[in-house]
Amino acid sequence: MPDPCALAPATGTRTHGETSHVLVRSQWRAWAAEWGLAHRQQRSLWRRDERVTGAHLGHLVDVYWRGKHGSDLTITVRFPLGQDPSEVRARIACDPDVSAIPGWRRIRGGAEARKRECRPSARQAEWVPPDLYAFSVFESALTWRRRFPWRRPQPAGVKRWVERLIQATSRVTGPIDARCEECATGVAEGWALVHDHPRSLCGACRERLLAEGAIDERRDDQHNALHARGVLYAAGAAVAGALAWAGFALLTRWIAPVMALGVALLVAWAYQFGAEKIDHAGRAVGAALSAAGVMLGAAIYWAWVVALERPGVGFQLDVGWSVYAQSWQKDPRIGVVSVAFALIGAHLAMLYLERLRLEPRIESPTAAPQKEEAAAKTEGRKAA
Repeated sequence: MPDPCALAPATGTRTHGETSHVLVRSQWRAWAAEWGLAHRQQRSLWRRDERVTGAHLGHLVDVYWRGKHGSDLTITVRFPLGQDPSEVRARIACDPDVSAIPGWRRIRGGAEARKRECRPSARQAEWVPPDLYAFSVFESALTWRRRFPWRRPQPAGVKRWVERLIQATSRVTGPIDARCEECATGVAEGWALVHDHPRSLCGACRERLLAEGAIDERRDDQHNALHARGVLYAAGAAVAGALAWAGFALLTRWIAPVMALGVALLVAWAYQFGAEKIDHAGRAVGAALSAAGVMLGAAIYWAWVVALERPGVGFQLDVGWSVYAQSWQKDPRIGVVSVAFALIGAHLAMLYLERLRLEPRIESPTAAPQKEEAAAKTEGRKAA
């Protein structure tokens, strides 16, 4: 019997788009409307975070950008439970339709690797793809990832890759059945994002998860924050941030106000770790200690500068405070901007940490289009 991988032609062309730049805009809106998918529009100005999710050709698909710089294109296709992941991976890797997807030869390997891929074995589960490409198969989903650090692919190319993966998956596993993925007994009435992953749910499971999330949220609201421990941890973080900022300023001989954001983030994380909850008092403490950490760092920096220029005086923190106070009188701009960065950073960090919840987060598939429609109306009113 001929090797299936040997019959897979390397057809198709790679589709690359515009060069990555600072102002990133949404590009998948028309594609989402054509397939009837939920579209989360581009929100960040410097990293890609656009996303489309929904059902197409009998499978749930989730396409989004991830990674530190938003350069990793990730495609997830869900399939029915009860499949052997190693066999599914081997058969899809040898499918001719996926040969045109960028990096698939690297995933599939050379001639000897192709033969191993086409014979499902335990060794396939140990195969680790290179960092630039990744193809993983799990119990009920497969994920393909490709890094595009410089050039972003055109929507037509991404759409074609998704369609090829769906078709290859359907030939191996068949479409998703009507069973609920939560209880495996009820009839699914649609899909929803559970913990930010699409899943088919019946009405009873959807209501149960929503109720459990509401209970956990109320329990979290009733839990009292450990303010004393939070203040202790945050104060230590403020001192550590002040020393780091002073050291950076001493090495570069430049007081960088933007470094105050790092101090604020460290203080906010330390308070949340110690208090186990962020409330109104925690936000006030975080802002105050962030500003104090920034001012302490500036005082330490000036004390070091005086000690280096006048060895007879030595390192005296009170001298540093005096010089720092004089700098406010002569030119307060750097001091004001640094404290402002600390307060803004503390506010944003506290908001972010406060939103981290433990309850199952369910998002309706219609939520994303509604948000996008509201944003479009707002932009239209501004333009008018």
